[in-house]
Amino acid sequence: ICKIFAQNGAKVVVADTGADVEGRMGMDPSRVNAVVDEIKANGGEAWIPPQNGQEIEIPAVIAHIAAENESIIDLSLKYFGNTTRGWEIDIFNGRTGYKLKHGEVVLVPIVDLELTEAGKAEARRALGAACGETRGGAKEAQKIAEAEIPQVLADVRNGRYVDAVGKANRLLGSGELTKPELARLHRALLEAYVALDAVGLASGACSAWRANVGKNEASLDPRLVSPKIRAACGTR
Repeated sequence: ICKIFAQNGAKVVVADTGADVEGRMGMDPSRVNAVVDEIKANGGEAWIPPQNGQEIEIPAVIAHIAAENESIIDLSLKYFGNTTRGWEIDIFNGRTGYKLKHGEVVLVPIVDLELTEAGKAEARRALGAACGETRGGAKEAQKIAEAEIPQVLADVRNGRYVDAVGKANRLLGSGELTKPELARLHRALLEAYVALDAVGLASGACSAWRANVGKNEASLDPRLVSPKIRAACGTR
């Protein structure tokens, strides 16, 4: 699978199977509903895996840090232009209720962002180039990740959780990383999201972490791991 960022931020991918949308794009299963809507908008059918080589658009996602006294209704108005779509943001983040805590990180899927014809043409051109350069691009992304992951871990250790989230997500979007690199980044995100009380995001990070480590490495020793992290992973 090849993926790029098009001119307006929407990702365009050529899918091998439906599993690519959930697995290779790094999406938690709870977020697939948003992608399903986009597949329908691009001529596909909901819950039917895309055809090999079918071009689909993955929603652009904005990371929003909640201000004092801000609510999901406020975000719905800010990003969607009305107050009725807060439930979409809740589902995407695995959360309930309209109240937001100051500093809470919320991901907002912009599912109705459409590429212009010029943008689509540029996306296809860049996609062809990206597919031809996958090996070299992946190697460079992995080299950068290996150098910068210690900075992410240091941010988590020192309580700079928002910084850690930003750096980790930038690295995750930089290219095809190795499984150990993915595991370290998602494990850091798990701890950061728990500290930020972003329960839905923490759960997604835990799922992604476990998907990239061996079965014996995915355990959470209660003597070493906090109850909040264990809860986010569904472990008592």
